[in-house]
Amino acid sequence: LAALELYPNYAPAHNNLGLALQGLQRNDEAVTEFHRAIELEPALSPARLNLAEHLIAQDDFDGAEREYNQAIKATPDLGDAHYNYAVLLAMRQRIPEAVRECETACALNPDDTQCQLLLRKLTEAAQRESNGRN
Repeated sequence: LAALELYPNYAPAHNNLGLALQGLQRNDEAVTEFHRAIELEPALSPARLNLAEHLIAQDDFDGAEREYNQAIKATPDLGDAHYNYAVLLAMRQRIPEAVRECETACALNPDDTQCQLLLRKLTEAAQRESNGRN
């Protein structure tokens, strides 16, 4: 809070406050802080990722997808954005798109075993899906 008192327009501080509020289960206030961070700095991808996670919890998958796309557009080399987006796409049964996003995430974070595991599972699902159509 001290950072916001000194620098009320410092977007990362609003994002961090949003995370703290989320941890306290003060979700509406957290979302307000994520939105404020994005308003101040539209390219602040961590705030968009945090907002997307909240939107998923609220079953607003379209809103989460918009936030992931904006985060990826702003920071295309952010592996976490691609990974989280791949998870969302998989939840929505959009397996080929999920595979592509996960491949990108794994290329950006080659040592991430969780990403490698998801990619393997998505690839297997894509193959089953393809075989089911033949």
